[in-house]
Amino acid sequence: MIWPDSEEFFRVVLDAVPANIAVVDGAGTIVAVNQAWRAFAAANGVSPEQVGEGVNYLASCDRVVGRDADVARRAAAEIRDVIAGRLGTSRIEYPCHSADEERWFICSTTPLHVSGNPGAVVIHLETTRRRQAEQALSESEEKYRMLVEQADEVFYKTLCDGDPLVGQLKFVSQSATRITGFAVDEFVQDPSLWISLLHPEDVPAVASATRECFERLAPVVRTYRLRNRDGHYRWMEDRVSPIVDADGKAIGYQGVARDVTHYRLVEERLRDSRSSLELAQATAHLGDWRMTPHGTVVWSDEMFRLHYLDPSASGSPGRAPGLSERVNLVHPDDRERVLAIRSTLVDGRPAHLMFVYRTNPAAGPVRTLEAHVRTVVDEAGSAIEWHGTVQDVTERERQSAELRQYQKMQSVGRLAGGIAHDFNNILSEIMGFAGFVRDALDETDPRRADILCVLEAADRAAAVTRQLLAFSRQQPADKHTVDLNQQIEQFSSLLKRTVGEHIALSIEPAARPAVVLIDPVQFDQVVLNLVSNARDAMLGGGTLRISINLDAAHAYLRVTDTGVGMDSETRQRIFDPFFTTKPVGHGTGLGLSTCFGIVEDAGGSIRVESSVGGGSTFLVTLPLSSADLAEPRQLQTPAPMHTSAKEVLLCEDESGLRRVGVRALEGAGYRVHVAADGNEAIRLIDALGPRLAAVVSDMVLPGCGGAAVAAHAARVIPNVPVLLTSGYFDHTSAPASGASEILWKPLPPADLVRAVTTAIAKAGS
Repeated sequence: MIWPDSEEFFRVVLDAVPANIAVVDGAGTIVAVNQAWRAFAAANGVSPEQVGEGVNYLASCDRVVGRDADVARRAAAEIRDVIAGRLGTSRIEYPCHSADEERWFICSTTPLHVSGNPGAVVIHLETTRRRQAEQALSESEEKYRMLVEQADEVFYKTLCDGDPLVGQLKFVSQSATRITGFAVDEFVQDPSLWISLLHPEDVPAVASATRECFERLAPVVRTYRLRNRDGHYRWMEDRVSPIVDADGKAIGYQGVARDVTHYRLVEERLRDSRSSLELAQATAHLGDWRMTPHGTVVWSDEMFRLHYLDPSASGSPGRAPGLSERVNLVHPDDRERVLAIRSTLVDGRPAHLMFVYRTNPAAGPVRTLEAHVRTVVDEAGSAIEWHGTVQDVTERERQSAELRQYQKMQSVGRLAGGIAHDFNNILSEIMGFAGFVRDALDETDPRRADILCVLEAADRAAAVTRQLLAFSRQQPADKHTVDLNQQIEQFSSLLKRTVGEHIALSIEPAARPAVVLIDPVQFDQVVLNLVSNARDAMLGGGTLRISINLDAAHAYLRVTDTGVGMDSETRQRIFDPFFTTKPVGHGTGLGLSTCFGIVEDAGGSIRVESSVGGGSTFLVTLPLSSADLAEPRQLQTPAPMHTSAKEVLLCEDESGLRRVGVRALEGAGYRVHVAADGNEAIRLIDALGPRLAAVVSDMVLPGCGGAAVAAHAARVIPNVPVLLTSGYFDHTSAPASGASEILWKPLPPADLVRAVTTAIAKAGS
């Protein structure tokens, strides 16, 4: 192609260039301008006469006044230097602002020699957008720098060659100094400093995570402890991203690390608090739960355990089983009631609720659970959540039932004691007068057999009252230390005869002496009652096991049979007086109630575990005694009847008993003085004084009681024996000092005479 050699071609080329171009000769006169130059001048209100062809551009620059004068003169001077060859090129950036906007240009001048004539090409190129971009970038970099320097996080950049753990730290923010106490320059100058500050236990995990970042070219999170200059470790959480070159190869990494020590401490405290809460809940057998309106239910671990579930078996931690599964965890008899309660809660009423239910017996031993539920509402009063607790109150319910049983037994016992007292007085009269009739009849008299039947009936009635008094703990017990092992062994033959050959009896004593403080006769009565009941529950045969076990403080007697067992209703009433499951005429219903009274009086307790068809186990718990075993009791020879006419004071408010006593004592040769109440007895003691050989007084009297009579006698006639009589033992009215002995009703006349004679003999010896 041949370039046209013409001025027209030259101007077309100039007009095609978007920059503002002017060609000046050696004097600075404009010889040519392009279209962009003319358009810019017109847009800015500059006429062609000022900057058009033929105008000396240098002179125009020299004439500029105002804020742009210095830049214009500098431009003119450098253009002259370029034309003269003193300067190769010129480049000046200057502002050209208007009232509406700020604009920037670059004035670029290059030499132009045509046919040996010097000149120059002056180009004005607008740089406003570039300047704005640079300014924005600078402002952004400043903001980023301030953000990085002020942030708590540590920003860093590391380039690596080979091992990612050994690299050159190119940048690290000032936060590194605040956290570690080491200066930024120390990190930059020593590439191994960061690695050396890592906790030794965390180095393997950090190395693994860093290599993973390089190999997968993906961000990772590193958590580690970093030692500061003071030697203390801070927990850091580090988010690392790889730096990749054009070939897709990791050449380093950059990231942000933040100090999470505070959060770790909070997490540890939270874990400790949660552990303490879980421990407290496990100790108190108390679980908690919450439910959303959508039916999502979250349980604590103890909630699972209370219902015989494994917390770790839940698909999602804390997520409770579904509604149907939760219903199946409830005792079948309680499900309908629990579902009804749930419906009232979902309906938003009431705000707080307490109810009790039992666990499903198929899961394990039945537990009684007490539930409390509170409804959480929003400002509009709509239910937004339900919170609740469930506590195992099985033991509390058992103890409450035992307390109710104990209180009931106390009330019945007081009633039984009162009845026995009155009945014993009546029996004393019956036995006394019947005895007189018997003694008056000849051995061959047919009426004598009738009287003997009356006395036998009175003895049986007396046995019933003794059982009542034993149950109500109003019969005195002759307590002393006994070894239960020996006690059962001594009458094991009787036990074998009692159960019969159709029942296999095994007796398992404790490995060491089981020494307790109890009336041995009453203990035998307890064992015999329990064995007899077990025998009656195994009419078709079975196994009866008697065992004694010990712990540090108690002896445990267990009597276990394989009999028919008992239902819940029977178990609740088994110790009630006169309650029996035996046919009419085969039991008084006092056996187990008597056992209850004897055991309670010895400071122990008695419980029963039984189910229908599953046999029964009676557990008697007695406190161990540290005292030595008592010596065996020696039988005493009855004292001879007294025949001399000694004087005796008899105080009894029941007229029939007074007649019996007077007749018996006078029949033995005593001279009897009678008082019907305590005040009269005291007057007779004062009047008769030392003439009296003995005083016999009932404990319960009108006026002052027998204890007051005994105390008065001890002051007035201190050497005279005082014998008190009572139909029952009252702990609150124990005899005062001065009483020689207590005689328990019903009291046969012969026993009264024998006691008085013995007391007088002892006092005179």
